[in-house]
Amino acid sequence: MNARRSLAGMIAALFAVGCLFAITAASASAVSKLCKVKEVNCKVVNMWNANTVFKGEATDTKVTIEPIIEGKFVLIEITCTGSVLKAKTTANEGAQVPANGETLTFAGCSSKQAETCSVAAVNQNFAGGFIGSPTGSGTFETNIVLVIKCAKPKVECTFAAGGAMQAIGGNPGSLQAAATLELIANGSENCPSVASWTGKYVLSEPKPIWFTE
Repeated sequence: MNARRSLAGMIAALFAVGCLFAITAASASAVSKLCKVKEVNCKVVNMWNANTVFKGEATDTKVTIEPIIEGKFVLIEITCTGSVLKAKTTANEGAQVPANGETLTFAGCSSKQAETCSVAAVNQNFAGGFIGSPTGSGTFETNIVLVIKCAKPKVECTFAAGGAMQAIGGNPGSLQAAATLELIANGSENCPSVASWTGKYVLSEPKPIWFTE
């Protein structure tokens, strides 16, 4: 129970620090909005408001990890043929448009370098926030945590997805993961300090979408 509480506290702390840096870096007067058309200072009539559901699917998600096997780093690339991300906004606008995660799943995962590998989100109800820009594309800040497992060689590593996902405006828009994963728990005692996660989540909801300010 104490370990579970410690992990939850670490996740919350990482997200709080990330949000602080993101908000500090943004202009003090900038207000992010989710817009149905590509325009600066999105009009109220064109805004996606609170309770907007985001659903994105990636068909080629990759996680790359280099565990230490028999004293050497061994590159393991895990490819998942299906990954679904869902979240729902909780406000109309703000320095960040806040959103609560509802689902992050990975399916059809396999590796040529290891056996019986899987990728899973520890915190399905992750916290997040959209930051817009005048270009109509921005970022999606989250506190997503992933656990990576393989049966042979035995690997069990838990990582925080450091950095933000790119939020690309369009019809459809997309959320693109290109994150450096930072180790926060070592279940197999051979985990590297960092790994990587890439994937393009094409949004079926909402559509169209631009991340503006």
